[in-house]
Amino acid sequence: MPGKAAAPARTPGNGIKPAAAPPPSAAVGAYAAPAAPVISRGPSLNMAEQGVRGAASGIQLVFEFGDTAVGGGMQTALDQVAAASKQGVVTFSILARETELWDPAKRDALLNQRLNAIMTALGNRGVPTASLIVTWRPDKADTSINRAGPGLQLLASVKAGG
Repeated sequence: MPGKAAAPARTPGNGIKPAAAPPPSAAVGAYAAPAAPVISRGPSLNMAEQGVRGAASGIQLVFEFGDTAVGGGMQTALDQVAAASKQGVVTFSILARETELWDPAKRDALLNQRLNAIMTALGNRGVPTASLIVTWRPDKADTSINRAGPGLQLLASVKAGG
């Protein structure tokens, strides 16, 4: 541009120092390894609540709308529960469709029938019914739905074996 002087070229000789290169051992974007292993002293923040809702083993027994019978699709899951309970303690979930909306008294009665059907089916598979413990179920006055994934609601968590 006319009337303006050009900025002097920046060279090492005019007082501007070039940036120092990083040491060869430091990689760009790399993180230093911790000096000692990191040990967590509590539950992970992204872990599901244990003992309140959900099943640690992932075995789910799903009942169809208003049904109390142990259906054909549930047989494999019951076999898995029976086999796992012989190895140790296993926790499983009893689920229903989320569209199953009953008043609390009807839901509680239906859940009792479903639990009896499951206990009978597991008893027939050699699981002692005394080892079956309901660890969670909704309160008799609870009107809320406890979602357990897409399209499902949690009715109860049960522990078997041990």
